[in-house]
Order: sequence, then C-alpha cells, then structure tokens
Amino acid sequence: MNLIDLILIAIYVIGISGLIFNKNNIINILIISELNLGTLGMLFVLASVELNDILGELSGLYILTFTAAESAIGLAIVVILYSKTGIINIRHLNKLKG
Repeated sequence: MNLIDLILIAIYVIGISGLIFNKNNIINILIISELNLGTLGMLFVLASVELNDILGELSGLYILTFTAAESAIGLAIVVILYSKTGIINIRHLNKLKG
C-alpha cells in the first residue's frame, strides 16, 4: 500500500463522515457521493495497475459511468424540487409526490 492509496482511502473516509453528518442539503449529499464514487473508481484503477489486471480498470469505468448517471438524475430532482418549493432541502422531497 503506497501513499496514493492511503490518500484515497482518507478521502473516502472523509466522504463517508460527510454523509453521516450532513443530512439536509441535497447538493452536499450529491457532491459527497460523487467524491466517494470517484475515489472508489481511482482505487479500482490503482489496484488493477498494481495487479496488472484489466478488470479493475473496467470497474473504474463502470463506476465513472454510474456516477455520471447518478449526478444527472440527482440534479434533475434538485431542479424540480427547487421549482416546486423554492427550497433545496431533503426534508421537502415528499412535496414532489403526485
């Protein structure tokens, strides 16, 4: 385990703690989840380079694609929530029903 791996693991732990302590703002939750998935993708790529295996790189690419889709859907929900309520708060998501 080298220094880059330790830095990425530290960033991932910071992101998890951000999810634990921040539960109200949707934008922050989206940014933290992007950070976590990005670091996981980088860890997969670094592991595949160290092991000389292509599956880690393919997994990193899959995670990157999933992250982009999650970001687009999340931002669409934020735009709809803001246009209906004028507030970006996770507690107001129930106002999007029907």
